[in-house]
Amino acid sequence: MAPRLGSVEKNLVEMLREVIPSSDLATAKFILLPVLHHEHWTLYFVNRNHSCVDVLNSNNYPALQSKFRDHHKDLGRRIMKCLSDGLHEVSKRSIDRFGHYRNI
Repeated sequence: MAPRLGSVEKNLVEMLREVIPSSDLATAKFILLPVLHHEHWTLYFVNRNHSCVDVLNSNNYPALQSKFRDHHKDLGRRIMKCLSDGLHEVSKRSIDRFGHYRNI
């Protein structure tokens, strides 16, 4: 039995269905997913060929006296699971879940 989607995932699925035809997802090698969190945009680049997700972020972590992983380790894991479940549902299961992909 497939896991049940929570309210965040349901909202994401509804939005994705409006903007992405499921037929296009089945053959996509890359998927670019912009994410807004606390007024900051991050771009998640799902690379299906290499089974990884690149996170493109403009934050200057040395100036913030912080590290990328401090901000994206737990948050990135939650975002990737939500995006993975949402795209899996929207694609009518033609896209495998990618929550286990490397987060670069």
